[in-house]
Amino acid sequence: MNTVALPAWNSLGLIPPVTERHPTSAERSPYTVSLTDLVLRFGHTSQRRKVLNGFLKYRAALHEVGLVSGFQWLDGSFLENVELLEARAPNDLDVVTFFDLPIGKTQGDIFQQFPELFPTSRDSHSKLKEMYSVDAYVEHLGKSPSRLVRQASYWYSMWSHRRNQVWKGFVQIDLAPSVDAQAIAQLEKLANQGDPCVIRHDLVQLLAEQTALKRMIESTPIEDALDRGSLTARLEEIEYQITEAKLTEREPARARITFNGRPVVGSYGIFVDFGTKIIGAFNEAVTSVAASLSGGLAATGPIPNREQNQLLITNTALGSFGFDLEEYRSALSMMDETSKLDLAIECTQHLLQGSIEADDELLADTVAELDQRALDKVRAFISTLADNEAVCTLQYRNQVFRFSDVGQVRRSLERLGRDNLREDEQVLIGEFQGVLPRRRTFEFKIAGTDEFIVGRVSPNVEDVELINQHLHQQVEIRTMVTRVGDGRPRYVLLALPQW
Repeated sequence: MNTVALPAWNSLGLIPPVTERHPTSAERSPYTVSLTDLVLRFGHTSQRRKVLNGFLKYRAALHEVGLVSGFQWLDGSFLENVELLEARAPNDLDVVTFFDLPIGKTQGDIFQQFPELFPTSRDSHSKLKEMYSVDAYVEHLGKSPSRLVRQASYWYSMWSHRRNQVWKGFVQIDLAPSVDAQAIAQLEKLANQGDPCVIRHDLVQLLAEQTALKRMIESTPIEDALDRGSLTARLEEIEYQITEAKLTEREPARARITFNGRPVVGSYGIFVDFGTKIIGAFNEAVTSVAASLSGGLAATGPIPNREQNQLLITNTALGSFGFDLEEYRSALSMMDETSKLDLAIECTQHLLQGSIEADDELLADTVAELDQRALDKVRAFISTLADNEAVCTLQYRNQVFRFSDVGQVRRSLERLGRDNLREDEQVLIGEFQGVLPRRRTFEFKIAGTDEFIVGRVSPNVEDVELINQHLHQQVEIRTMVTRVGDGRPRYVLLALPQW
C-alpha cells in the first residue's frame, strides 16, 4: 500500500480534506499513511501515547484472530488539535476496520473465537473502548459491492466533517502487521523522551445518523454477525448520546480588532475621533454583510435585522490598541448553530484577505455572495483606515487578517473599487442540470453550446428544491454575474424561472 505524507493541521486545528497547494491532486482524505508515521505524528503527549498504545494492542488482537488483510480508517478528536480547540486531551481513537476473512472462516467463526473484540451492544462496546482506547467498528470487504459502497459512504460522510459542518480529513492505514513492531518501538522511544512543554453534540446530526444506522441494520443479513453486531453497537451508542444531549446555549461570536498607525499611541491609547469612527464603520460593515447574507440588502432604507446583529465592546485589546468584540444575544436559538453575525464576521475577514492577495479567486467568491450596499460599507471601513493612515489586524476564530502597511490598505481599497468589481444582470437560456437545495448551488447548461456554469442561488429565492422537478427543460433565467479584474465570472440565480 503506497503511503503519503500527512498534511499539517490547518488554522482550524484539523487535517485538511485536500492538500491546500494542490486541491485537485489525488492526495486527499482519507490519507494513506504508515503506522509508524501515525505514531511519530501524534505520539507527542503521554495521553496520546496511551491511546496509541491501546490502538496497537487492538490491532494485535485483530491479528491474533486472523484479521491481517484490509485497512483501517482512523478519525476523531485524536486527529485534531483538540488540546487547543477544546482545552482537553483526546480520550480515544475512532477506528473502522475493513477486513478480509481468512480462507475457510466465516464471520461467525471469528466472533466465537473472540466475542469481546466484536461488541454487539453499548455495554460491550464500552468495555472494548475501556480496554483498548478505541471507538471501534468493523466492515467486511467481502459483502456485496452495493452494501460495501453504501456502508463505506456512511462512514466517509460521518467522518469527513465535524458536527459543526466544517470539512476535515482523516487517515487510512494498512491492517497488515508488517510494521507494528516498529511502531511499538517508536512509541516506547517517544515515551522515554517525555512530553513537550506545551464544545457539544449536534442533535440533528445524531438523529440523522440514527436513521441511517437503522436502515443499514435492516438490510444486513442475520448471518453477517460481525457487520450486524458492529452496526448495532454503534446505534446503541448514538441513541445513548441522543438521550444525554443537552441543548445548551452556543458560544457567541467573538472577534478582536486592533489598530496601529498615526491615530494610535502605541499600546497606550487611540484618539477618540478615529476610534469612534473606525469601530462604527466596522460595525456597519459587519451588520450590512449579515443582512446581505440573510436575504438581500436593498440599496436604500433601514438595514434589516440590525437589532439581531449587534456587537458589544467587551474589553480593550493591547498589542497595538483595539477592542474585544462579542455578539450581543437577545433572543438566540438554544440550538448550537452558527448565527448570521458569526458568518458575517467570517465573510468580512475573507473579503479583506481576498483584497490583498494577488489571486482573484477568494475575492471573487466572497464578493459574489454580497450586495453592493454591503460592499460599500466594507469599502467605507477601509477608506476610514486609509484616510487616517492606519492599519488593522482582525482576529476571528483561528484566523488572523492583517494589513502590513498603509500602502496595502490603499491597494485593498482599489481592488474593492467598482472599476475592479463588476456586476451585471444577465439573462441566460439553457437547462438546469441539478441543484443542491441545502448548499444553494446549481449547475446550468447554456443552450446551443457545450458550456456548463455553476452558480449560487440568491438568499431571496425560496423553494429551491423546485428546480430539481424541472431538470433538462429549456428555460430562461435571470442571473447576476460578478467579475473581479480579468477573473472568471461568478453567477447568482436571482429568481426562479417561469416553467
